[in-house]
Amino acid sequence: MPNVHSPSLALVGRHLNIASFKPGTPARLHFTRALNEAPAGPLDFFGYEVTETIGSAYSPSICSVNGLPCIAHDSDANSAVEFVFPADSVPDNAGEWAWHSVYTDSSDRSNPRLSLLDGRPAVIFGRFGMHFAWSRAAAPAAAGDWVVTTDINGEVNFNPYPPSIVVIDGLPIVTYTMYDAPSSKRHVYIAVASEQ
Repeated sequence: MPNVHSPSLALVGRHLNIASFKPGTPARLHFTRALNEAPAGPLDFFGYEVTETIGSAYSPSICSVNGLPCIAHDSDANSAVEFVFPADSVPDNAGEWAWHSVYTDSSDRSNPRLSLLDGRPAVIFGRFGMHFAWSRAAAPAAAGDWVVTTDINGEVNFNPYPPSIVVIDGLPIVTYTMYDAPSSKRHVYIAVASEQ
């Protein structure tokens, strides 16, 4: 495997799929897939650079969405959280991928985390506030397929670390850290949605 950072792992069709980024100027989104169901070493993986943007791709998060290895990441080039998706479940090259913006902001799009909520992709992200994007479609094809709720916690977050999201009984539960200026400490917070 090449020199990569921030790997994210998902099982798609009984095969391991990994999203990461290759450092450099610009950093590039990298996709790796296991060639069999029980990889034993590096030769059991196939990977390549996904060149869906001109600029940098940071903090990728991969998830099986509708049987496809889909990725959310932070794009410097477009100042956006982007959703990257292939044409089929076994993409063999960079030309098989497409992308669109989920949320655009010049500074508050850090550390996106992708999950499924009621069979549709959802992304939690943000550094200065926690933001939640949920697709209207099982396979979102355009920016207009997403509904974004900003500042779900109602507080300034100052969070340089990735949040985490799980779905329990159809409701998203998010954990994140928040900086407490008076005590100069970071605390773990949990946000639970009251409805879908």
